[in-house]
Amino acid sequence: MFNSLLIHCQIDAFSSGKHLLRSYDMSALTVRLPDEKHARLKALAKSRGTSLNRLIDEMTTLILAEFDAETRFRVRAVRGAGKVACGLVLLKKAAS
Repeated sequence: MFNSLLIHCQIDAFSSGKHLLRSYDMSALTVRLPDEKHARLKALAKSRGTSLNRLIDEMTTLILAEFDAETRFRVRAVRGAGKVACGLVLLKKAAS
């Protein structure tokens, strides 16, 4: 009924158009998924020409980037709360 995936996370970095493989400590993560979902993920990875491990790594990178962006937005929203009038004055000043 359920299939367990053992995922080893690996992070690649891109710098100046050159692919650099960075060395990171790795953790193993066991994920229990329904067999159908596991099969669909394997098929998706195959259709993209990548491994299931790499697909999961890419998905977690996207989720974490989304979380980080939302966190930054919330921090900025709190920092700017109650400062609308001041911001509008600054925009008007910058436009002139």
